[in-house]
Amino acid sequence: RGLAYSDKGEIELAIGDFDKAIKLDKKNTAAYVSWGNVYANKGETELAIRYYDKAIELDPKYVAAYNNRGIVYDNKGEIESAIKDYNKAIELDTKDAAAYVNRGIIYANKGEIESAIRDFSKAVKLDPKLAYAYVNRGSAYRKKGELELAKKDFDKAIKLDPKFAGAYLSRGLFYRDRGEMELAEKDF
Repeated sequence: RGLAYSDKGEIELAIGDFDKAIKLDKKNTAAYVSWGNVYANKGETELAIRYYDKAIELDPKYVAAYNNRGIVYDNKGEIESAIKDYNKAIELDTKDAAAYVNRGIIYANKGEIESAIRDFSKAVKLDPKLAYAYVNRGSAYRKKGELELAKKDFDKAIKLDPKFAGAYLSRGLFYRDRGEMELAEKDF
């Protein structure tokens, strides 16, 4: 029920439910991660990290705790800590497409485009329906100047998720770069 409250934006009710779950079972790692997610969404990063840390303390193989903590570290600008967490998530579950995407985003932001493309490609291989992996890989191809590969990925993302605004924006930027303003305007 706490997750449902969280999804509806009823944060205080969600926190209350996660608190009850933890009081009933002090080793409920899913409740600690969910609690961390709520605090991360509220922008209370230190509390989020504390709950992810607790989940990891209870279960050092809890992939989602590492991945989610990595996102918080990334948002705080603690890039090396984020990469360390994504690496750990991947070490624990080599089929976790989200961890590859998250690490790839960091590599792309650092200008390590080949590493980013490698991670995004791995994510696409693991989950061919993951639209945001295609958008991120397309953006990396665009930075690298491989525009046809970029467009192919943007088109694939739009086909997978026709309501994904980021895919249209990315393809629009591609069209703008090529001087195809009419097509760019349609996507913007």
